[in-house]
Amino acid sequence: MNPGPEFRCTHPGTEEIPEALIDELGFKVPEIHTDTREMARLALALKKDRGDGLCRLPFCMTVEAEAMGAQITLGNKRNGPRVAGYCLPDIDAAMGIQRIDLSQGRALAVLDCVADLSTQGEAVGLNIHGPFTLASSLIDPRHLYKGMRQKSEAVDHLMRVIEASIVAYALEGIKRGAQLLSYADPAGAMDLIGPKLYKEVSGKITARILQKIEASNENTLLHLCGKTSTALEKCGLSSSEPVPYDPELTYGEALTAFLKQQPGVSIVGHSCMKQTPKHNRHPRLWAIHLGS
Repeated sequence: MNPGPEFRCTHPGTEEIPEALIDELGFKVPEIHTDTREMARLALALKKDRGDGLCRLPFCMTVEAEAMGAQITLGNKRNGPRVAGYCLPDIDAAMGIQRIDLSQGRALAVLDCVADLSTQGEAVGLNIHGPFTLASSLIDPRHLYKGMRQKSEAVDHLMRVIEASIVAYALEGIKRGAQLLSYADPAGAMDLIGPKLYKEVSGKITARILQKIEASNENTLLHLCGKTSTALEKCGLSSSEPVPYDPELTYGEALTAFLKQQPGVSIVGHSCMKQTPKHNRHPRLWAIHLGS
């Protein structure tokens, strides 16, 4: 296997919804985050506006956290949903955390939207978030890191529940027809938490999550944020190899065609999902193989 390229993130933060597009097409806020029909209509409008080949959902990073109890404010057309209050006041409270609830609220609306768009013949990408990003929306990170230093049983329980919840959400998205899962964990990036904690905690949990999704997945491509895929490789938890594609294709078109062309390869990385509307100067995907 060839070592993957160095990855530099040039698209930090959440994806913005153009305010002009909201005004032009008469979208209602916050219904675009809660109503399945408005969500689908916006996903289609954004696809057209970007010149993309994918409908990408959801439009924020808070869906999983809300479905596990975090208090979320839905914001307005200038500022999207964000955490307004942690559901865990301290690390000891994590012993009572429950798995994600996909049967109601915005999590259900997003999954229903995935199914609706898929039924319409659209290629749908579902964004899912990693363990540290989710944990940091459930509890003040200061309590989380203190618990890790103390090797708290509550932290172990919290991370096990989060791991199971992320897998459950991802597999339900696949069941509903998502052709692509986009996985990122910005709060758990190696350059943020350090190599030691990444290798011992964040990276290992991410690797297990990916292995469980891959083992249950035959029809959906899993796209890793370049920061995640390169960190896993640096820690010896994965390897990668380049796969060239037709330069006439955009990155998104290459992704949607990749799974059919490369049976047995279901994870790619070393790039960014925000590149999907673009033609890359070096037209290649990086297949990611879990394990050392």
